[in-house]
Amino acid sequence: MVSLPDKQYFKIGEVAEILGIKPSVLRYWETEFQSLRPKKTRSNHRLYTRRHVERMCLSYSTCQVVPA
Repeated sequence: MVSLPDKQYFKIGEVAEILGIKPSVLRYWETEFQSLRPKKTRSNHRLYTRRHVERMCLSYSTCQVVPA
């Protein structure tokens, strides 16, 4: 698993960089997976918890296909 910075909340760009995907993919996942609902700031910025990021790292790495 990826080593995460020592903090409780992550912005969408930080999470996308950790996972190696685009922020739009994370926004799509929010619509598909009810458990992936980040908090939002007053200015409507997404804040993912450390637990969200850990779950996404595990799920994403499990779902990746490795070429033969």
